[in-house]
Amino acid sequence: MSDYTNLVSSLNSNANISKNQKEMLFKYFIQIKNDILDSYLDNYSFDNVSHLIEQLKLVPGKDNDIIYYDKSSNSLVIGKSPNNQVFNTYKSLIKLICQSYNQNNINSGLEVTIDGKKYGSILNDLLIDYIITINTGLISSDDMSVDKINSKDVMVFCFEEMAGGASSLMNYFAYGEGDKLYSKISEMLGEENTKELYSENVSIDRLLFSARACTLKREQSNNDVPKM
Repeated sequence: MSDYTNLVSSLNSNANISKNQKEMLFKYFIQIKNDILDSYLDNYSFDNVSHLIEQLKLVPGKDNDIIYYDKSSNSLVIGKSPNNQVFNTYKSLIKLICQSYNQNNINSGLEVTIDGKKYGSILNDLLIDYIITINTGLISSDDMSVDKINSKDVMVFCFEEMAGGASSLMNYFAYGEGDKLYSKISEMLGEENTKELYSENVSIDRLLFSARACTLKREQSNNDVPKM
């Protein structure tokens, strides 16, 4: 219950948003925690982003704006999203709460900053869409075809394998520790190969090959541990 108390405290400390808006956000935060994050993690806490929630701004968008989170200004743009209001609200708030600071960089979920350049934004969006659909049944308006949904399933499966399982991948994601996952995969596959996996145009075959390679390396490492 302490994480709920801290969440309420963070919202109440925010002077930028009204009481009704705070109540709306609280409802969505708890739905995301209960329906999505707690499916993978042991009692997710909002402490990691309490400072962002305290300073969050809600900015009115145009009538047809899709709701989205602007990380640079810590603002949630609220507009009408006729096709997928709840899905897009979930996606925006997940992007808000799955962040961390690392060497003065703000990384969201599985993003990683290398030499000032961001990697993993496409992967991050893909995973968010996937976990919302799997856990709520809601589907992005961009994912109405079976082929697109199946493709995302395979890609997420590959990164689960490389991370060491679904719960491991979600731990990296939920606490904005994409840099740690990137380092872990780089240790097994090399950094240039890992950069390729994070690119927008990486093929399914390349991901499947890499996932299998990581699994074999992990099994080999486990077999090399001396038996007691």
